[in-house]
Amino acid sequence: MADDMVKNAIRRTKCFWYLPQIIWFNFHYLPFKQAIKLPILLYKPKLLRCKGTLTLNGAISFGIIKLGFYTVPNYPNNGIIWNVRGNVIIEDFCIIGNDSLIDVGEKGTLTLGKHFVSSAALKINCYNSISFGSNNMIGFDNHFIDTNIHTYKIVKRGREFKAKGYAPIVIGSYNWFGFGITTIAGTT
Repeated sequence: MADDMVKNAIRRTKCFWYLPQIIWFNFHYLPFKQAIKLPILLYKPKLLRCKGTLTLNGAISFGIIKLGFYTVPNYPNNGIIWNVRGNVIIEDFCIIGNDSLIDVGEKGTLTLGKHFVSSAALKINCYNSISFGSNNMIGFDNHFIDTNIHTYKIVKRGREFKAKGYAPIVIGSYNWFGFGITTIAGTT
């Protein structure tokens, strides 16, 4: 009976073909008691790097996190690119739509608060810290980047200073980001 329920739920979510990757992803990142419930569903995943950590907080149930699902027809049905070497924390229910990228560097920490919903073409490049509070909605074609990818030197009064090239992004709760917004390092 429970087996049939899981099979039907997977068929309904259109991710049946990605079941081996879903199972691997859940068991790779999560403790057994969480992973067995398959809380993370993937659609057309491109798993470039699966290092670092992924922490789920809150109640764990089947499919509470959906990554790469086709939500907006304006963008290609490319699923999601996962390139993580740092830390990802997901507080609760989360949807990230098609044609999206999650890129977390070795020293980066990405925190997605409760009820994080993104329609399509979300790009997150986190090499320091990006955090979202609860109940955030992200429209399509948004980019959050906490780094300029490289450091640079400043010469002031004959002395050389090396700039960090990154700063945290802190987004509070109950925000809506419309179409085509780029949020850069140091934004609160």
